[in-house]
Amino acid sequence: MTQDKRTVALIVAAGSGSRAGGATPKQYAKIGGKALVAHAYDAFAAHPAVDEVVVVIAAGAEDLAGQALGAARTVVGGATRRESVARGLAAIEATHVLVHDAARPFVPAIVID
Repeated sequence: MTQDKRTVALIVAAGSGSRAGGATPKQYAKIGGKALVAHAYDAFAAHPAVDEVVVVIAAGAEDLAGQALGAARTVVGGATRRESVARGLAAIEATHVLVHDAARPFVPAIVID
């Protein structure tokens, strides 16, 4: 039995952003009035080949994520990027997965292609 193609974008936003400094993790810093993670989320959500976007966040960042993303689906990540990606992968069902860093907000459609 073949499974229909299902593409999920996993945006990894579970880091502390400590290297960037400041009180707020960099993925929630705003550019143009919108958090970096929201720019990345919107790019994937608008792409016709992406069926779902899931954001992996840090434990305790639920309020920040909610403010930035509204009702977007989130998964709590782990202590490392590897663990965060693994938790995101465990939470989805897909035939194709795109993994993207939330701190890289301006991903063009051609890159998603």
